[in-house]
Amino acid sequence: MWELFVFLALQLSDLMNLNCLPNALLLMFQVVVADPFNNPITKGLYSEWLEQPGSEKAKRYLHTEYHPVVKSITSQLQNW
Repeated sequence: MWELFVFLALQLSDLMNLNCLPNALLLMFQVVVADPFNNPITKGLYSEWLEQPGSEKAKRYLHTEYHPVVKSITSQLQNW
């Protein structure tokens, strides 16, 4: 795991001044990991609206699907 942080730090050093690197490392280690299901807002959404994780309502409203965009000349002209 430490190797990943060093790799990310080296990648960051290419983008920023090396003087900022210690601050960036400190920020990376200060990230708080939280379980979204312990959040009172999330609990309220599931108890009042979505029923339970993985329910049909939860899948319908929260899960996304990929739909490829069909390229056509018309759509390219609109972007021009």
